[in-house]
Amino acid sequence: MRGFAVERESIARAIVELVNKREGLPCRCEYQKLDDAVYSLSLTSLSGTPRVEEDVTGGYTGEFPFALYLRATPDDSKDRLDCEQFLSELAAYLERHFREIKLDCGREIEEIEQTQTATLISRTEDGANDYQVILTLRYSAKEHH
Repeated sequence: MRGFAVERESIARAIVELVNKREGLPCRCEYQKLDDAVYSLSLTSLSGTPRVEEDVTGGYTGEFPFALYLRATPDDSKDRLDCEQFLSELAAYLERHFREIKLDCGREIEEIEQTQTATLISRTEDGANDYQVILTLRYSAKEHH
């Protein structure tokens, strides 16, 4: 199972790097870290089945479910809608640019798909709102020798 943990970490790192290449981010994306800055953007891996399908040659298809979080302190309804819109646009960016991610060990990304819409998930007493969008990265891996 150690191999899966390393594999998941390298995929998460590659997605964070791609997110940070996008123009117009309110802040840099971090891995599993939302802070109290004006804006905070984070990627977190979600639990899921690492190998969805294996073939007789030892190759497999894998999935990496993940969430992007945005913490912001919106002033009004327009700002709150803009936060959801930003995460939706970021998800669409990843869906379009997934081929820029290079994985090691003969793994190739087949797609990134948004699986849940951007939505408000929590609100703190100091007025910060946390928004989330959920995506899944699907990839194939060739036989390991």
